[in-house]
Amino acid sequence: MKYITFLVLFFASINSNAQLQEILTQNDWYLSSLTIDGEVYMPPVNLELAYVQLNFNDTNSEITFETQVCNYGIGYITLDENNNAFSFIDGEFIISLIECSFQENSLFEGQYLGFYFINASNPFNVNIIWIDDPYATEELLGIEVISANGDSALYHNWLLSTEDFTTSDFKIVPNPVTDSFYISFTANKNMTALIYDITGKLILTRNDLESKSSVNIENIKAGIYFVHISDEQGNTWVERIIKK
Repeated sequence: MKYITFLVLFFASINSNAQLQEILTQNDWYLSSLTIDGEVYMPPVNLELAYVQLNFNDTNSEITFETQVCNYGIGYITLDENNNAFSFIDGEFIISLIECSFQENSLFEGQYLGFYFINASNPFNVNIIWIDDPYATEELLGIEVISANGDSALYHNWLLSTEDFTTSDFKIVPNPVTDSFYISFTANKNMTALIYDITGKLILTRNDLESKSSVNIENIKAGIYFVHISDEQGNTWVERIIKK
């Protein structure tokens, strides 16, 4: 059983290159959102694309940056221990030539891999996000990769789902959200919904939810939020929403 509860989250300064390297290379990173020119884009989830993963592979004293949508984006990087940053060696970020079957994946891939390709000649800053969860069975972390032009990609070292529930058990509509959304679930039990922003701040709590309950977020500012749903036995499920 995997619990995902955002209790304490903060951005940390990494003062040691070894520590930064250890965090980057010893975790699998999953893309949560991409921000380009102030617009937030969520990675598609479909039969062709379950998630977008990023890995920093440390082999023979060289660190390889590798990420994939349909195509692979690969490059060798160096770490800057003083500025919590990494750079592509010689500004080189190579993209493979594979066609996506789904148009939405092709469109997102262009934005995502373009984020690294366009900015490859400049350093990328890295903010480490620590998440303190006493119920977690593993260390929960996030990284925000920020380009020189201010665009960014947000990753976590877990997938936004759990072993206990599947996406067919729950549905949030509409998403993106304007004023309110409905939570539909198949389980015959009361649920609790906690809404967190991307900094881990608890924004709203709803208890004793029944299926097709309406949750009003009219007074919450626009942005990305995580809806953390749990039952009385502690089973959990997490879904991202966009508030317009």
